[in-house]
Formats: sequence, C-alpha cells, structure tokens
Amino acid sequence: MSFFFENLDLKTREYMLREIDFDLSMGILFMSPRIRPGSEWLYVSSLRAAARGHDETWLADEIRRNHLLKHEEERTCPERGVVMLKVPLTAPDSLAAAEFNRFYARAVCSRAVETGAQHVEVYRAKVVPQLLPESESIVGSRLAAEPLLRQLRKTPGLESALGLPGGPLSGFTVRLIPRSERREPELVRP
Repeated sequence: MSFFFENLDLKTREYMLREIDFDLSMGILFMSPRIRPGSEWLYVSSLRAAARGHDETWLADEIRRNHLLKHEEERTCPERGVVMLKVPLTAPDSLAAAEFNRFYARAVCSRAVETGAQHVEVYRAKVVPQLLPESESIVGSRLAAEPLLRQLRKTPGLESALGLPGGPLSGFTVRLIPRSERREPELVRP
C-alpha cells in the first residue's frame, strides 16, 4: 500500500526538487550502498522525476525496471566473517519509500517556514502491520518546522529525525497545519 501524502501538490513538489538540488549541490545526497556502481546518475534522475510528478511506488518501479540495485551485498557476521547475501526483493520499495518520504517531509517543513508557519504535524500516511505503542504517541504532535528541516537535512531517515524507536518505514510523515488550526500567539490588548 502507498503513502497518502496530504500536501503533495505542485508547490510541495517544487520544494522537493529544491531539497534534492540542495543535497546535490552540497554533495550530500544519500546514495544507498545497494545502488549498483555507475547507476547513481539514473537513480538521481528517477528521484527527481518522482518528485516532479510521481510517488514512491513509481520510484520503486523505476529502480526495479532499470536494475539500479545490486543483487548481492557484503555483510559481516561475527561467526563467519564477511559473507555475501542476496539483497531483499523489497529493497527498491524500502529505498523509494524512505527517500521520497524524507524529501516530502523536508519540502513540507521548508514550505511551512517560508509561509510563516511555525509548526508541522506528524501523521500516519501509510498503514503498517505492526504498531509500536511508543511511536503511536507521536501522531498529532506538532513539531517546530525549522529545526525539523535542519535535522532532516542531516539524517537519511525521517524516523531517526523524529526520534522514533524501531526501524524505518513507520508510515509517519508530516503535514502543513491549516491556518485555521494554527495556534497563533494571543495579542495583548492595552
């Protein structure tokens, strides 16, 4: 099942492209070690195309169609040393979902900051099979957009930026808070 990105409109897509270009210009775009050497440029092109007009499912399909991931990867096992393991069949889905969601969240935060909104709200955008009680408590939380944006620019994972337990792909993301729901400071009357 796909994510439901509440604010995925043309404006947010522009912000996503800006965030991808920011990482590219700084030389910090996350490149999964599973990406086949020499395929990086095609991965970046697919990521940008997804941000321009598609979603994480389309990106995963492009990763598969273009054979962008290795079939095997090295792992270190304490008892056996370095071994070669097959890359999971779900690896394209995991990479696409994590990266599309991260750039979407960065775009929402950037958009919030530029429009004067102070906060974004965490919500579950995808149904996941196992819910951790610790992570469920974050649903509905309002987070300061600017510090979250800075953290997301440093961390290749939304979950770690949110301080969530467990692994990636929790189904969480963020959304803009409608003006009518923003908690504006009260005016002091003379």
